Amino acid sequence: TISDWKTISGTKADYLDPAIDNVAEDQISRLMAEAAKAAVDDGEDLDDYHVLAATLFLDGGFIRAWGNWTQSTFEYADEDIDLSATEPLACIIAQEGANWGRFAHELGHALVGSPHSTNTDETSSLGEDVYASDLIDATVADAKAFDMMGSHDTHPLFSGYHLEELEWYEPTNIGELTWNRNPFTDTFELVAHGDTENTDSNRFHVLKIKVSNGLWYYLQVRQRPAAGF
Repeated sequence: TISDWKTISGTKADYLDPAIDNVAEDQISRLMAEAAKAAVDDGEDLDDYHVLAATLFLDGGFIRAWGNWTQSTFEYADEDIDLSATEPLACIIAQEGANWGRFAHELGHALVGSPHSTNTDETSSLGEDVYASDLIDATVADAKAFDMMGSHDTHPLFSGYHLEELEWYEPTNIGELTWNRNPFTDTFELVAHGDTENTDSNRFHVLKIKVSNGLWYYLQVRQRPAAGF
């Protein structure tokens, strides 16, 4: 963490695009270069980190945020900035008043973007915003309320799908069934993840039902963690 706020080279108007309520796309590389320089000037080594987050102080002003990309070079000629990291850093831009869910959402993208993440294929998990997906017909289904990669400011946890893709659950905590035309009755006990992962072999965190190749249903307990967790 940088010890204090650093002054950047331009004004708010230089960096922001009001049409998108965000940092202008053509100013992203400039801002990240200045953020990288601020870190290095503060005695940090870029190679010690996996994520570089630039937090803009806008004195209460709003921007959305940027995430889901990586950089290993940070250049801005006007300020003689030319820095590099051995491995690409997942990058995030937000403002000082951003809800923690927004940071968590962008960090979710960074979990994919980081070269140290479990999944290297960004289409497999967290690379796409649930609310922007072209795979969901919003008139009949909308999963954004149930995933941090969707309506992040209401603080949903990650969905069972993303938890599985990130390998945050042991395989023994994901029960699997395959749909067929033969009806049957069975009982499964599903529990929320507490301070530690479930160790009871008679219950699961997620039940995964395969309907066909590429179509799965995930059943899980949706329970908010206790305050301060």
